[in-house]
Amino acid sequence: MRRLLPLGRLARPSLFAALALAVSFTAQAAVITVDSGTDDGVGCTLREAVEAANTNTAVGGCAAGDNVNDEIQFSVGAVTLTGGQLYLSEDLIVTGPVTLTATPGQRIVRVGPASSVSFSGVTFVGGRGNGGALAITAATTVTVTGGAFNQNNAPLSGGAIYLSATGTLTIDGTSFTDNQARGDAANQGGGAIYTNGGGLTVQNATFTNNRALGTSGSGGAILSPNGASLNIQASTFTNNRSERAGGAIETVGGATMVTGGSFVGNTAGTNPGNGGAIHGGGTANVTVTDAAATGNRASEGGAYWISASGTLSLFGVTVTGNIAEGASADQGGGGVYVDGGVLNVDSGTGDSVFSGNRASGASGSGGAILVNGGSATVFSTTFEQNRSQRAGGAVEVTAPGEGETVLTAFVGSTFTQNVTGTAPGNGGAIHTTQGVITLQVLDASVSNNEAGNEGGGLWINGGTTLLLRDSNLLSNAARGAAGGGGLFVNGGEATVLRTTLSGNRTFGQGSAGGGVHLADGTATLDQTLLLSNSSDLGGGLAVREDASATVQNSTLYDNSARLGGGVVSLSGAISFDSATIASNSASLAGGGLYNQNTQNAGTPFVTFTNSIVADNSATNGANLSGRYGSGGWNVIGTTPTAATFPATGTDQTGTDPMLDALADNG
Repeated sequence: MRRLLPLGRLARPSLFAALALAVSFTAQAAVITVDSGTDDGVGCTLREAVEAANTNTAVGGCAAGDNVNDEIQFSVGAVTLTGGQLYLSEDLIVTGPVTLTATPGQRIVRVGPASSVSFSGVTFVGGRGNGGALAITAATTVTVTGGAFNQNNAPLSGGAIYLSATGTLTIDGTSFTDNQARGDAANQGGGAIYTNGGGLTVQNATFTNNRALGTSGSGGAILSPNGASLNIQASTFTNNRSERAGGAIETVGGATMVTGGSFVGNTAGTNPGNGGAIHGGGTANVTVTDAAATGNRASEGGAYWISASGTLSLFGVTVTGNIAEGASADQGGGGVYVDGGVLNVDSGTGDSVFSGNRASGASGSGGAILVNGGSATVFSTTFEQNRSQRAGGAVEVTAPGEGETVLTAFVGSTFTQNVTGTAPGNGGAIHTTQGVITLQVLDASVSNNEAGNEGGGLWINGGTTLLLRDSNLLSNAARGAAGGGGLFVNGGEATVLRTTLSGNRTFGQGSAGGGVHLADGTATLDQTLLLSNSSDLGGGLAVREDASATVQNSTLYDNSARLGGGVVSLSGAISFDSATIASNSASLAGGGLYNQNTQNAGTPFVTFTNSIVADNSATNGANLSGRYGSGGWNVIGTTPTAATFPATGTDQTGTDPMLDALADNG
């Protein structure tokens, strides 16, 4: 008799096969094809397809959905809804191309508790609601690929899309056009997208003519008021507008990263109107890399604005033709406004460039950048043809609050053809205000800048500590009555080290200091060359009453003036040590130096030690005019009277030092 095998042994292979078949069958997603462009129940409508996917049952003319990743496809190119919004509660893939037009006055799609929903090639038109086209109200991961969001609007926030605090949204290759949000509060807006804290990634997208229209609406294209993480790549923002802040993007707290792409013609209105392209509020940490900002407008920060607790980092950016229209002296920053926060600028794929930006208000300051009580570190950046009305053709730095000190440093940067106007018009390239500021300009080129009044290159105020090192100030001009063609020091402390000031000039009778004008404070010029500068008074250097200068290991050569071709002292104290003053000229007096001061209680205002004054020319006093003191070991090319120069036993007067033409002798 044949023996029967145990049931378990016989059934096991068949059981495994059955289980595998069941698993394979369960994993198969249903494909539901919409063949009706209406919402009236004829054929398989989109509304019925969504219900079939949500319930896993056949609905109307639509096949049943399944448990996993159902997909809705279309055999029609457009669907017009008439029955209100669609609600997606299960995982779903919606694949176009298709255009979805909203029920009048209604949102198009709301996404509920599903874990994953994606849209590909879907265009959303005419939806209304907070998230007029798409509201993500749960912890759902949503992906939008291609397609478009056009003419959707929100009564408060998120004209096209609303993203909850727990949701996640990724957008790739999608366009957003003419969407609007109308909320009046500062934390409302987002003409295209509003995120309430959910993470947002945008790549290869375009945002055009989106609006945050409310009285204080923010974020013409994107608003993130609650610390969301934003990652925006290779996307363009054009002609978006907000009334309060962030013509394109407003972000408060959180980290925002922008890589590539452009911001063109975006505007923040006048309430108050900050950050034409991006406004960073609260503790926002905003990083922009290899992106261009062109022709954006705001009251403050034509392109970018960062708050007191925020950080803005710009790497390899181009900031061109942006305008800050604020009229007050503390408004402006045609390219960037730093409201007490931190600014970092450096190279990316290429160096950063600020060109043709303007602070156009009546007293607007900082044509490219206004640092208002904050700090800035700028490397390898070009500032070209920027303009302000009041001060700082390229950069304005204002002092922080009492007891605070900030550092602003420019390293390896170029300032050229920047201009400040005549209101009053100080600091063609850089200007600082009264207060405690540390300013460092290192390895920089400052050339062909112009001030309507004082300081064609740089202008510093009382309280500023300036280190100008290893730099060139060339062919800058100050057009006002005071002067300071290259550098104007109105107080504080300036150290000029291993720097050349050449071809700088002032205009008008009484203007002083073609190279450097020291009106107040102190200055040390060390290993510095003042060459071919010109002014009415003091072609190379002018020092006024209550100011003092130390010039050591330095050369003044081929400078020219009416009085004091090389140097003029206008009741200011100057000490020369190991200095050479040669080949300067004055049309009237003091070819080398002109000192208008008499002896002060027996103490001369101007003294020389171990210095050469020779080969200068003037109608009166070829080398020296006025009275001077000697610390010994000097060579004077002519023989001045004892009243002019009381020589010591180590001084040589009437001696030709046999100077050759100026050259770099190492």
